[in-house]
Amino acid sequence: MVLLLFRSISLLSCFLQHAYYVSVSEIYHNPKTQALEISMKIFADDLELALKNNGNPEVIVLEEKPDPALKGMLQKYLDEKFRITIDLKTKQMHVIGYEFDDDALLCYAEILNVSEISSIEVYNAIITEVYEEQINLTHFQFRGKMKSLKTSRSDPSGTIDISSL
Repeated sequence: MVLLLFRSISLLSCFLQHAYYVSVSEIYHNPKTQALEISMKIFADDLELALKNNGNPEVIVLEEKPDPALKGMLQKYLDEKFRITIDLKTKQMHVIGYEFDDDALLCYAEILNVSEISSIEVYNAIITEVYEEQINLTHFQFRGKMKSLKTSRSDPSGTIDISSL
């Protein structure tokens, strides 16, 4: 009986210690402003490691007074790791700010001058260079309908045909 209990506790502790690596991005098409409004939730410790590996060895993401250069670091990193192509044209995304939510960083960005969309391709390789297991979920909302994509290191992009919404 004691052996069975020990095995159950050991098995349970393996599951409790298992780390998961995920980011969630939401893209909303605002018809009034003709812009894509983007929000991303990324675990701060994972992002810090990615930024350090990307040439920012002194950055500390979670601190009371964040590094004033963090917004620029985010812009540079996301330019490389998160791209949106609308109707075969890659669009420039602008980071407009960020805030902290417990152990995550919420990053806000936008793409201006987006009136009509036939298809949207999302390249989302956030943190995949750090963790092979990283999964990135992207939810796209257009005209009240939503479609989601799951990307990873082995499959970093996906396309949404707007006519399928």
